[in-house]
Amino acid sequence: RNGGFFCDLLDSVYRDFGFSEAAVLLATRPAERHGSEALWDRAEAALGDALRVSGRDFAVAAGGGAFYGPKLEFRLRDAVGRPWQLGTLQLDFLMPERLDASYVGRDGARHRPVMLHRAIVGSLERFLGVLIEHCEGKFPLWLAPVPVGVA
Repeated sequence: RNGGFFCDLLDSVYRDFGFSEAAVLLATRPAERHGSEALWDRAEAALGDALRVSGRDFAVAAGGGAFYGPKLEFRLRDAVGRPWQLGTLQLDFLMPERLDASYVGRDGARHRPVMLHRAIVGSLERFLGVLIEHCEGKFPLWLAPVPVGVA
């Protein structure tokens, strides 16, 4: 459910900047990783299910996840067709464990949470570079430093 909301948020932000829909990749377990196979199976299934429920097409990037968990990668194409990874949604098992974070569930027992890291535009510098290339310097009216000039 939250994965679908995040995807909708990304679509909205990218549309505002003049990009079409992003390609989505499910980046799965790398060779060197933290956590059990069962935990990775559950996490990868949860991300894949979230994408399917949201009606999104996606490809699998085998081995492309972070050492602490799988992730969704959102790739946009600039005006000349080059793909750029910008947004990500990453599941993190390691940090909650290191922080000894827990919550009390409905069953009254303590459970370990899973941390979500999200980046809507990725690194700001990369996003601005891709945006400048994509717009060829002709920003949307609401973003242009000088929206209208009168001669």
